[in-house]
Amino acid sequence: MTTIGISIAQSTSGEFIYFLYPSQVTLGNSATFDTIFENTGNTNITAQIQIHVKDSSLNTVASFYDDNYTLRIRDTRSFSATWTPTATGTYWVIANASYNSSTESNTTEQNASFTVVSTEVVPVIEIPGGGGGGGEAPLGITYNQTLGHIGSINLALGESYIIPVYVTNYGNRELHNLSLSVVLEKIEWDITPKSVSVLPINSTAMFYISVYVPLDALIKNYTLDFTLESNEVTNTGQIIIIVYPIELCTEVERAIKNYKSIINQANAEIEKAIFEKRNVSSALPYLLKAKEELELAKKYYELNDCIVAKEHLELVRENLKEVASELAKSIKSRIKIMIISTWWIVGVVLIILILIIFIVALIAKRKRKVVTKPLITILKEKREELKKSLNNLKKSYVRKQINERTYNQKRIEIEKEIGRVEEQILMQFGSERQKTVFEDLKKAYTEGIISKEIYNSTREKLINTIISKQNTKG
Repeated sequence: MTTIGISIAQSTSGEFIYFLYPSQVTLGNSATFDTIFENTGNTNITAQIQIHVKDSSLNTVASFYDDNYTLRIRDTRSFSATWTPTATGTYWVIANASYNSSTESNTTEQNASFTVVSTEVVPVIEIPGGGGGGGEAPLGITYNQTLGHIGSINLALGESYIIPVYVTNYGNRELHNLSLSVVLEKIEWDITPKSVSVLPINSTAMFYISVYVPLDALIKNYTLDFTLESNEVTNTGQIIIIVYPIELCTEVERAIKNYKSIINQANAEIEKAIFEKRNVSSALPYLLKAKEELELAKKYYELNDCIVAKEHLELVRENLKEVASELAKSIKSRIKIMIISTWWIVGVVLIILILIIFIVALIAKRKRKVVTKPLITILKEKREELKKSLNNLKKSYVRKQINERTYNQKRIEIEKEIGRVEEQILMQFGSERQKTVFEDLKKAYTEGIISKEIYNSTREKLINTIISKQNTKG
């Protein structure tokens, strides 16, 4: 099934909803509708999502209701519904979110149409003779590739992101030599895989558009136009990229959600491929590695170490690109697929189980290391990483790789984080005398008695003394 994402205009109170729906469903299959509702306002809200399916006469044929829930500022809520059609035709799906805050009540809504088509294949009628035909398909042959993609995405300066594009063959003949091309101003991009040799009927291929927003990009909306070409048919699509200033932890939080969704989709594609008796053993290690790195990114994000979390997310991205490449290689013409013996299927399943057990054990081992590592060590490492990031930022500014505004914005963010870490070290491991000195120092700086430079250098000396003493004890 393919989905198209529609981004709904932001409401006056700041709520925002994404709506994912199938553009076409084959009779006998299920249609899945996904919604993501986000509170980007400045107050908590209570909300409920509803999804309604209507036929061409606007009679309601199915309704789905989420629970009432509370969303804090910047929280999101996902709600999915699955519906199996019983007749062909055109249908409407309507998603709405009703919400209440301390100041207002409102409802935001989105609707879209989709079609349900018959599973019957039209017989091929050969046309005798011929002197060309202008490239048109013979009567009875249908070529149809349907695209699925999000409508828009918010990205920060310096952020990397994967935008999945799904292409599904709903025609009655295979498609050959599929490739994706992109036109995008200023923002760097890359496509994985480069091509898919063949796409059988009712099969889906995944393309990943990896984008990177340079630190010197303008704060504005960028248009990503892409074209999906095959030997038989060409489709186009458009995605709006909304660029805004750096918010590191917000960027990490969004990337974690994005990669979780992509991993789930890739996992579903691998399961489907195994059912179709395709050899996807080469894709499994990359998918499992992506899951492992995502878990580590979540752990560091929970520790409020967004810099290290972002490093692990980069590894998630690279492994997912490899998954897409290996899945593309596994797609072959169904006419050429040989029947695989039962013992080989059992062998593949055993390999998957062994890999899963191995990765689970590895993740558990790493988690134990994180849990048992002394807090002073975690804080010290975090402080060192932040200082390294600050030093790299200064080098980028000196080399004129970033402008002064970006440099100052990022520098202040990192310096504040260093201050929070050092204050935590002082409060957790400092002596009573050191804590008293620090409190007096902080008060003097707050009241303007001493400069910022003196405050930072004196605080750093106190921290170095505490760390040195803790290292001696260790």
